[in-house]
Amino acid sequence: VISERVHSDITVSMFVFTELCWSLQIVFFTFRAAKSNRVKEYHRMKTGALEGGCSAMTRLLNLMCDIVVELGADLQLTKHVPCFSALVTVDGSNKSMKGVKLQDFIPLEEDKQHFVECLQSET
Repeated sequence: VISERVHSDITVSMFVFTELCWSLQIVFFTFRAAKSNRVKEYHRMKTGALEGGCSAMTRLLNLMCDIVVELGADLQLTKHVPCFSALVTVDGSNKSMKGVKLQDFIPLEEDKQHFVECLQSET
């Protein structure tokens, strides 16, 4: 009788221990998932704010300038701007200038090199 009771107590304590372990794991993973979601939401909001700031700056530039182009890190036009395309082409065609480097519009090779050197020295 005593042996059955001890065995029963051990079985119950093992069950409680197992349930406690599973509960702690669930709580731990829930907190990790919640933290991950908060970090993702923070980055999404920060990205949205930065994009909104760029959009506002672009609108202001468009109000003050006739033509606004956006350049990538390698000084290539990131998107087609029809007004710029019409300005720099002889026939006034609407050929896409996306991907063209800004220094390609500088006629003299020494001026191109000087332009690139000046930009590189600023960074």
